[in-house]
Amino acid sequence: MAIKYPTTEDNLCTQPQGHQSHMCALIAQGRTEDIRKRADQPRFACFNCGARANDEESLCSPTPLDDPALPRGRKNSDAKQEDSHER
Repeated sequence: MAIKYPTTEDNLCTQPQGHQSHMCALIAQGRTEDIRKRADQPRFACFNCGARANDEESLCSPTPLDDPALPRGRKNSDAKQEDSHER
């Protein structure tokens, strides 16, 4: 089962000046190599779309992956373990 992250009501970008370098923009542009570089060791998730990134500057509405506001306060490593068990 995939982990779902909380979303904001209006999905606003908290850093619009850098939006073109956010994960959602990179995904929409199909820039897979840039996405891989920015998400190879994710520590943050976006409250809007759930994208994961190494740095909060790469997300519209970042929150740490170990944030207790996330479902059961899980960390990215916990999600990876669950994903591997489901396969």
